[in-house]
Amino acid sequence: MLEVTGASKVFGGRHGVTAVQEASLIARPGEFIAIVGESGSGKSTLARMLLGLIPPTSGGIALDGVDLRRMDPTQRRGYRRTVQAVLQDPAGSLNPRKTVRKALADVIRRHAIASRKDMERVASAALESVGLFPASAFLDRYPHELSGGQRQRVLIARALVLDPRIIIADEAVSALDASVKAGVLRVMTALQAERGIGYVFITHDLPVVQKVADTVYVMRAGRIVEHGPKKRIFEDPQHEYTRTLLAAAPRL
Repeated sequence: MLEVTGASKVFGGRHGVTAVQEASLIARPGEFIAIVGESGSGKSTLARMLLGLIPPTSGGIALDGVDLRRMDPTQRRGYRRTVQAVLQDPAGSLNPRKTVRKALADVIRRHAIASRKDMERVASAALESVGLFPASAFLDRYPHELSGGQRQRVLIARALVLDPRIIIADEAVSALDASVKAGVLRVMTALQAERGIGYVFITHDLPVVQKVADTVYVMRAGRIVEHGPKKRIFEDPQHEYTRTLLAAAPRL
């Protein structure tokens, strides 16, 4: 269980800019959580804290009851394997000078997932689990030789080689065309069902949230103003800001 308890982030010291204020949430394997809100609401800052890229100014983030800031190097290494990321820009997240084979092999080697002779087998299995068949057709391609949807699938495969329990997906499908977006979402929900992977899915795309989320958190100006099961949020929103977001969203 990944738990955020009253986490705040202030940039620029005590009197600086408060990006996130007293946010609390719980993410479990097998659960699809969506965090929604307009640009500048603090969603991506919260994602960076969840990934351990920046520390909270106050409050805590814990995995299975162990606070991230109190983890020793071995525990932090385990955290990085357990909580993985899939980000908005697949082209920027892949080294243009490395083939898909090398991109996955680097992660496998760094975390000692498999021996050298088993690397291709592990990489191929990850690629095929995200719908890139046959894997041999993609292993020696460079990022510029892939479509946007294929690059995003490679990023998901790169996360999968570490066998994560939770994936933080920050606007992971927002740059994709509608049909490509649907394909990537199908991959994500299939992995949720087959492997029990949980997601913290950060987006402003409410129709996507309505389709895939289990639980919804609504952020405004750095605060979580409302959260609950998707059905309740969409059918009976309690906060005025949530009602405004839903009224402005395109309908499915």
